[in-house]
Amino acid sequence: MSVTDVVQQLRHAYSRLTTARQAAMVAENAIDEGRDVFDRDTMGSLRPQVDQICRLGRDAADDVRLAHIAIVAAQQFIDDYCVAVAGRGLAEFTPALGPSTARSGTPTALEAAPTDTGSPPNTNADRN
Repeated sequence: MSVTDVVQQLRHAYSRLTTARQAAMVAENAIDEGRDVFDRDTMGSLRPQVDQICRLGRDAADDVRLAHIAIVAAQQFIDDYCVAVAGRGLAEFTPALGPSTARSGTPTALEAAPTDTGSPPNTNADRN
């Protein structure tokens, strides 16, 4: 397989990861918006299901943020490999994706470094 063939396959994989990354951002925003609506409409409720749903919402948001971090890391790995075999990376040809906007003013795990493998920051500390 030639370097050109390898780079073409890397470009395809990178493109698919970009699509997945965009979907993760949409999912994070949707989860955060849904949690905001749910929190507002159930404020003061003593029903045990409310606490369980809040926890599930936090867990879902954390899972999406972790998936996004993994996608970014995979893209970085592909880009680094492309630099190693072809002398230049793929990232320079792909528009950068901005951070999530669902929680304006609050940093999200989506803004973490591409090689971050630790736990996402606790952006939901104000939730029960």
